Amino acid sequence: MTNTKPLTILIDMDGVLCDYTGAHLREVAIRYPHLTQYIEDARLSWRSEERFPAEYRDDIEAIALEEGFFEHLEPIEGALDAVRALANDGHDVRICTAPKKIHTYCVPEKYNWVKKHLGQEFVEKMIMTRDKTLTQGDLLIDDKPEITGAGIPRWEHIVFDQPYNKDVPNRRIDWGTYREVLGL
Repeated sequence: MTNTKPLTILIDMDGVLCDYTGAHLREVAIRYPHLTQYIEDARLSWRSEERFPAEYRDDIEAIALEEGFFEHLEPIEGALDAVRALANDGHDVRICTAPKKIHTYCVPEKYNWVKKHLGQEFVEKMIMTRDKTLTQGDLLIDDKPEITGAGIPRWEHIVFDQPYNKDVPNRRIDWGTYREVLGL
């Protein structure tokens, strides 16, 4: 069965539109070459810094707080075309992303990334929130294994397939299967 009703589709950025984990772990390998044996295991955790020795975790997490980190993330293959196609099909597509707790560079760089890769029309529809349960929509496409917060979500959590969320029983997509999985 295909869905013909326009949907409000909330799409996460990090790990869904752009390769946060890949960029982060590449930088870890450059700065801490003696820790490369932990990198493959770190790919299996949504909070990859937790897979490194405790004495390095704060420094590894801080890499993503540096100027330029978010603005220079690479798009995930197929993501930009899929977002544009969903919008062209008449769906209300909104980028719904959580800023870091320390967000000096993160917030403006996320806006800049969206403007550079998707254009001003998507910047104007961005939702920046630390609690996605308070947002409204039909679907939330997110790589985070579990979305929790203060609200009861009205959206269905569609898991964007990543190595660290293989055990989540929700419907899963990647940018090659999104139309089929969403029934579009």
